[in-house]
Amino acid sequence: MATVNLGRIKFVWQGAYNGATAYVADDVVSYNGSSYICILASTGNLPTNATYWSLMAQSGTDITSLAGLAQGDVLYYNGTAWVRLGAGTSGQYLKTNGASANPSWANGSASTLTTQGDILYRDASGLQRLGAGTSGQVLTTQGSGANPQWSTVSSDFVKLATGTASGSSFVTFNGHFSSTYDTYQLIGYDVQMSVDNGRLSIQLAYGGSYTYNTGSNYGNFTQGGYTDLSSTMNGSWSDGAFNDGWHIRFDQGNSSSQTAIYDFKFYNFNSTSTTYKTFLGISHRSNSSWAVSNHITSGYVSDSTLTSNAITGLRVSNYNGTITKGKFVLYGLKGI
Repeated sequence: MATVNLGRIKFVWQGAYNGATAYVADDVVSYNGSSYICILASTGNLPTNATYWSLMAQSGTDITSLAGLAQGDVLYYNGTAWVRLGAGTSGQYLKTNGASANPSWANGSASTLTTQGDILYRDASGLQRLGAGTSGQVLTTQGSGANPQWSTVSSDFVKLATGTASGSSFVTFNGHFSSTYDTYQLIGYDVQMSVDNGRLSIQLAYGGSYTYNTGSNYGNFTQGGYTDLSSTMNGSWSDGAFNDGWHIRFDQGNSSSQTAIYDFKFYNFNSTSTTYKTFLGISHRSNSSWAVSNHITSGYVSDSTLTSNAITGLRVSNYNGTITKGKFVLYGLKGI
């Protein structure tokens, strides 16, 4: 009958290998960090001898044996062995260089987002930080091979101001006239007068004042012609008709129930010139039974006081009442 050694039905740990010890099958020893199991009884045969031993567990890299280890070091595999990457400088970040390449520290001072509004972009060498620009600036590309930047929007046609009328005597635009713009455009839309036969008057100011006058002439637009888009010019207006500004005539009909809504464009040229100033007006009336629905008016400023001074403001009013409603936008157009 066979004899069963109950002490040999499992591995027997024998500790570190000793060349003087007689080992039998299933003994397990440690040698140079690895573990080996005896497969054939022997004495004095190293665990690396495959006739008597089989590798059970391969030892790993003993990082304590790596020279120069210090706080902050990082270990990585270089393809053949584990090596040490020394701690970088403050603010750097760990950067991968892709497959088949070793990681490295990269400068992070420009690529670290530190403030709300920062933007991250890549330059020729790596990620960089673009600090938040100032209010109103836009992000501008400089094309291939260049970095983006914040830029201030520049336009030759600029909206300067807006105004709204609601039973208003005046809608005024002051502080927007300068040598920056050669021409100004005022657009009015959804405009309604408070009375029949109302006249929308556009007046100019110099030195911040609209109240100057020379006799019956208030120094505004003092001569021009108009047409209702028929085949001939309907007439020309002189001082008397223009004594308080350029008029878009808003005839609402013979009954207040015939409400008219008007839209218009007004151009003032050479507003800062001290020799001459001209204007052009285009108006359109809708929702009205009156036959004529359009006017084109042009002229020049002949009053010597306003002609010889730069314009400082513009205001809109109703010659015969108030402006029931209306929206207005002032634009500046730069010259060449």
